[in-house]
Amino acid sequence: MAKLRIKNVVETRFISDITELDPFQVKFRQARTRETTSREELFADLSQVVHEDNRIVEFKTARNSFEIYAREVFSTFAGCDLVNGDTNKPFFTFRDDGLLGPTLNMSEAEFNEVWGALPVEVTMAIHEACIDVNPFWDVAKRQERASAIISKELAKPSEAT
Repeated sequence: MAKLRIKNVVETRFISDITELDPFQVKFRQARTRETTSREELFADLSQVVHEDNRIVEFKTARNSFEIYAREVFSTFAGCDLVNGDTNKPFFTFRDDGLLGPTLNMSEAEFNEVWGALPVEVTMAIHEACIDVNPFWDVAKRQERASAIISKELAKPSEAT
């Protein structure tokens, strides 16, 4: 009988390069199947077009990058010590969820409301930390891999039928 022990991998990143903001830390869990499935729902309407004559590959989706970034962070966010300068209260709340480990203690709608109010440079820095912990979600690298696979397939000699 094979045994699998699920270990939560949580990594801390420090964000210190934002002008006029004290350094703060964020924590992210490595994504599991649950989080990856949630993220992939955003790509359910993704289409791929290949023009064999000049080998142009197009990726089309109805989602914008910031929706994807928000879902990625929401799905794996495990901690953040950034507080509201007016109220001294944390922007995000967390709980230990047993099997999942530390996770947001907010609905996705509540998260999106706070996330949408933050300056873009803050959300981009937080998202970078998320991708650092979950590099397989790097969209540019995924598109490069997909293009390489398609190019390799197009380069194969066609089989005579």
